[in-house]
Amino acid sequence: MAGFEAFKTIARLNVAVGLLNLPILVAGAWFGGLEGAVWGMAAISAARWALSHIALRREAGAAAIPFGLAGWRSEWRTLWKFSLPSALGGFTHATATWGCSTLLVNQPRGYAEMGVFNAANQWLTAVLLLPGLVGG
Repeated sequence: MAGFEAFKTIARLNVAVGLLNLPILVAGAWFGGLEGAVWGMAAISAARWALSHIALRREAGAAAIPFGLAGWRSEWRTLWKFSLPSALGGFTHATATWGCSTLLVNQPRGYAEMGVFNAANQWLTAVLLLPGLVGG
């Protein structure tokens, strides 16, 4: 959506999903406890996907860009050379982060140290936000 510069559409999607968030999560938790809340989150994710899919089809149609799987084999080289390594890098990072967190919390005072690490990570995100916005 950002590639189409459809920022109003992105904002509308975020508002719609945000408005769905509270009642669905509360209803899920009320009627199903923790499991209901998880199902509520799954329902919200499905709604976000459906709304985003509809909006993306509209934006692609307005830009006269075909939307579908026709010709996907011609993109195989790009998928193999760029998308797969990128996905593997993300998977590796997530796995390493999870593994290191598991090692950390199993040490003496591990949960307290994990809290300090997460707080430092939040500050890192905050400090890098402005340069990221300016660079973008």
